[in-house]
Amino acid sequence: MTRAHRYGLGLVVLLSLFFLQAALASPRNSVTFDEQYHVTLGYSYLKTGDLRLHRNQSPPLFEIITSLPLLLRSDLNLPLDHPAYALWGDVYLFSDVFLWHANADAQGIVHTGRLVAAGFGVLLGLLLYLWGKQLYGAKAGLLAAFLLALDPNFIANAIPTLDLGLAFFVTLAAWRLWHSLRRPTWLNILLAGLALGAALSTKFIAVTLLPAFALILLVYPQRATKTQRDEENAVSRWLRGEIARRALSFAVMLVIAWLVIWAVYAFQLGPIDGVGPPVPAPMYFESFAGMLAQSSQGRMNYLDGELSLTGWPHYFVAATLYKTPLPVLLVTLVALIRWPWRSEWRETSILIVPAALFFVAASFGNLQLGYRYILPVLPFVYLVASRVATFTWPRWVVVPAAALAMWLIAGTLSIFPHYLSYFNEVAGGPQAGYQHLVDSNLDWGQDLPALKDWIDARRPENLHLGFFGTAYPDRYGVRAIGIPGYPLNAFGNEVDGFTSYSLEAGLYAVSATALRIGMVFDHFNIYEAFESMAPIDRAGYSILIYDVRYPPGADVDRAVIAGPRAADVPPQALGVRPGHPLRAKWCAWPECFVFTPHPARYVVRDFIPFAPDLAEQARARAVPVDTLRLGDDTYVVSELDATAIIQRKLSALRASAFAVPRHGDAVLRHGDAMPATPPIAFDNGLSLVGYEVSSDRAPRHGDAVPAGQALDVITYWQVTDRVSPPMTIFVHLLDSQGDIRGQHDGFGAALTTLEPGDVVAQHHVIPVDASVEPGTYRLQVGLYNPVTLERFAARSGEAAPSDRVLLSTVEVVAP
Repeated sequence: MTRAHRYGLGLVVLLSLFFLQAALASPRNSVTFDEQYHVTLGYSYLKTGDLRLHRNQSPPLFEIITSLPLLLRSDLNLPLDHPAYALWGDVYLFSDVFLWHANADAQGIVHTGRLVAAGFGVLLGLLLYLWGKQLYGAKAGLLAAFLLALDPNFIANAIPTLDLGLAFFVTLAAWRLWHSLRRPTWLNILLAGLALGAALSTKFIAVTLLPAFALILLVYPQRATKTQRDEENAVSRWLRGEIARRALSFAVMLVIAWLVIWAVYAFQLGPIDGVGPPVPAPMYFESFAGMLAQSSQGRMNYLDGELSLTGWPHYFVAATLYKTPLPVLLVTLVALIRWPWRSEWRETSILIVPAALFFVAASFGNLQLGYRYILPVLPFVYLVASRVATFTWPRWVVVPAAALAMWLIAGTLSIFPHYLSYFNEVAGGPQAGYQHLVDSNLDWGQDLPALKDWIDARRPENLHLGFFGTAYPDRYGVRAIGIPGYPLNAFGNEVDGFTSYSLEAGLYAVSATALRIGMVFDHFNIYEAFESMAPIDRAGYSILIYDVRYPPGADVDRAVIAGPRAADVPPQALGVRPGHPLRAKWCAWPECFVFTPHPARYVVRDFIPFAPDLAEQARARAVPVDTLRLGDDTYVVSELDATAIIQRKLSALRASAFAVPRHGDAVLRHGDAMPATPPIAFDNGLSLVGYEVSSDRAPRHGDAVPAGQALDVITYWQVTDRVSPPMTIFVHLLDSQGDIRGQHDGFGAALTTLEPGDVVAQHHVIPVDASVEPGTYRLQVGLYNPVTLERFAARSGEAAPSDRVLLSTVEVVAP
C-alpha cells in the first residue's frame, strides 16, 4: 500500500469515526434547547416559502439544508392554522406546537437533522485535510482531520443548530480566499464569493469575515516569479496595482455573496422596515438589526461562581481553557512556539486573522452562551496545530506524540454519549463542569434519557424535577413532580411561590443551568438553597440529584408570603431554621390571601385589603418582627397564629347560601336546583366554605349592582387534601337562560405548599356591562384545569356530583 493510500484510508477511518460518534450519541441525547427552533424554521420555510417566522432570527441557509430530508416524510403535520404561525409569527411557540404536539416523533425529526449536521462535520474534516495538505503536506492534513474527528465539542455540535454549519462555511470561505490569492482567476473569485455568501447566510456573526478578508487582502504576500522578484521589490509591486486588483476582487466577492443571500431569502425585494427604496432581501437587514438589539441586552450567564447579564472579556479564554482537550492545546502551543514567524507571518494571516477576529467578536459581545460561539475558530486552530507535523523532531518525540494522541482518543471515547458536557482535566472533568460553566457548555436539556435510566435503576418515589430545556420530560418516560424550570415551567403562581428553602423531603433532580442561573431571564436565585447542598448523584453530567431530608419529628415552620416572589425573600425573613422543614405559602397580593391555622411568619405589605374585617383582626393579633425592602416596596414581617381568625370566619360563613343543579346538568334548567350545605367538597382537595357579594352600591352581602359597574365577590376555600396544579376558579353571572353575562377567572395562591386546614380568600371583580338589562341574575362558581379546561366535580350531600355550585341571586338595576 502506498503512502497516499495509507493517508486516504486513515482519513476515511477518521471521518467515519466522527460520523459514528455523532450518529450513535444522538438517540442517547434528548432534543436540546435550540434544535426545535431551527428545525421548525427550516422545515416551515421549505414547505411554505414564507419568511414570517424568520423575523429577528438568524439567516435560514443551514436550517434549510438540515431540514431538507424532512420533505421526504409524508407523516409530518405542519399546523399552519395555529395562531402562533397564522397570526403571531412566533417561532418559539410554534416550534413547541410543531415538534411536541402536532407530531409524535420529535426525537426522530431532530435526529434526521443531526445526521445532516454530522455529514457537514465530515465535510469539514475533509476540507481540513485538503487545506492542511496544500499548506503543509499530507501529514499535516491528516493531523488536522484527526483533531477534528476526536474533538468532543465538534461531535456535540453535530446537531441542527447553526454553529457547526457556520464553522464549515467560514473555513470554506477562508480556503477559497486563499486560493484566489494564490491564483486570482475568475473561478477562484467566484467560489470565494459563493462561500462567503453561504457563511453570511448562516449566522450574522459571519460579518466578522468582512474585516478579516479585508485585512488578509492587505497583508497576504503576492505570489511572484523569481524574475519578478529580481526585477522589483514587494513594495513597488504593491504600489503599482496590487491593492487595486485585490480591492476589485473583494468587491466582486461581495456582489456574489450578496446574490447568495438574496437567493436564500427567496429574492425578496422591498423597503427596509417599510421605509426607503426597495432593496434585495430587506429582512436580512431588519433581522440583523433586531438580533443586534436583542444581543445588546445580554442574557444571564455563569462563570466560576459569578453571574453577569453582559458577560466577561475573559469568558471565552476561560471556556477555551476548560473545554478544549488538553492535547489540542499543547500541540497548538508547540506549533505557535516553533512557528517561523519572521518569514511567514504574512502567509499565516490566512489562519490567524479569521480566528482572532471571531474570538475577539465573541469575547466582547453581550451574549456569551457557550463554547459553541467560538466553534468557527477551531478549524484554524487545528490547521495551525497541524504544522507540527512538518517540523524536524528528534526520534524520541514519537513517544510523547503517541501519548498525546492516545490521551485525546481515550478522553473523547470515554465520555460517549455525553459530548456536550465535556470538560478537560484543568476544569476537573465533566463531573466538575457545573462549577465553572453552564448553558450549552454543559447543560442544554440533553440528559433526559440519562435521567430515565437513573429512574429505572433507583425507582425513586416523589422525584421532583427542575429541568432546563425545551423537551418534554414525559416524552422520554420521565415521571416527576415539576418544579420551576425554563422554559416549560417558568411562569405562574407555582413559580412565583417557589423558594428552595421550602422543600418537602424527597429527591430532587435539578439541571445545572437552573441551579446556577435560575430562570435565565428572571428568578436568578430560585435554587439558592441547593448551593449549600452536595448532590448525591447525577443523571448524565447535567442533571444533579439531591436528597432533601429532615430529622424525624422535626418541628415544621410556616410562612405566608403575600405579593413578593418567594425566591426573593431572604431565608432569615421566613424564619428558616437548619434541620427544620419550612412550609412557605404564597399568594398574589392584593387579590388573594392565605391564612394558615398555625403559628407562622407573614410577609405582607398589608393584610387582606379586600376583607376589612379579617384585616382588622390580623393587624390586632400580628406581632411585627422585621421590615423588608424588596425593589420599591417595603414589607412587614410579622408573627401570627391565625387559628382563631379562621374559626371565627368559618363560623360566620356557614350562613352562605348554596345550591347545586339537581341532576348535575351542564345546562341549568329554570328552578332545577337543590340547596346545598357548606362545605362543598371539590375533587382536587379544596372545599368551598363560603362567599360574600358586594358592589359599589350595595353593602357586603348586598344583592344589587347597577349595570356598568362591577360586582365584588369573595370566595373562601379550605384545603382538605394535597392540591396539585394547575387549577383556577371561575365565577359567572348568569341570566335566566343560563347565558354568561359577566365573569372572572383566576386563583392567586400557589397550590403545592398549601396544607389541610389552610384557608384561601380569593377576590373576584366581575364587570357588569352597561348593556345588561335590569333583572335577576345568578352567580355560579367552580374549579377547572386551565390547560385541559376540564372542570373538577363538586360534591354535596345526596346530590349528584356537579361541575359548579350555584350562589345567591343578584339584582342588576338601571345605572
